[in-house]
Amino acid sequence: MNWRSKRLSSSNSGVPAAAGVYVIGHRDTLHDLEIRRTYVYVGETANLRRRLREHLPHNEENPELRDYIADNYDAAICWYARVPFTETKGIEADLICKLDPCFNKR
Repeated sequence: MNWRSKRLSSSNSGVPAAAGVYVIGHRDTLHDLEIRRTYVYVGETANLRRRLREHLPHNEENPELRDYIADNYDAAICWYARVPFTETKGIEADLICKLDPCFNKR
């Protein structure tokens, strides 16, 4: 998979309007060196650009995720990958199982 990343606070213009999976989180750094990644939410969608726009603080419906994004607005990152829509649910389930993100409802 070809993962890309972007800050949630930046424009979605480079994000494709295509099916894919995505992970929201942040990086912890020390002297500009990444020392840890924290993943808080995993999702899948038929349209990455539209769905990431829905995760902006003024649009987010999940109250815990909305608070996280608002509190970490400048640091929140979205990693995303284009995949065929028929594969998104399986990949999402695998990522949720392995990453155990705190804001995915089980």
